[in-house]
Amino acid sequence: MDDLLVARAPRYAGVRSDYERVLKQRSALLKSAGAARRAGGRGDLSTLEVWDGHLAAQGAQLLAARLDLIDDLAPLVAAK
Repeated sequence: MDDLLVARAPRYAGVRSDYERVLKQRSALLKSAGAARRAGGRGDLSTLEVWDGHLAAQGAQLLAARLDLIDDLAPLVAAK
């Protein structure tokens, strides 16, 4: 679906790329904090809120575009 979305509106390639990058960074932060806590440390999650905000913003853009694409395709699918 995302490939069709990007073919239709190329700007979403950047949005999707940003979303994936932020998701990787957020996941890395959670993994490193978890490892630190298991080792008896505190695990620094001070930037988690920032990553959550970026992830939500990029995800919201993708979700809205996906829903628009579904709305646009629905009449074509129903006609078949």
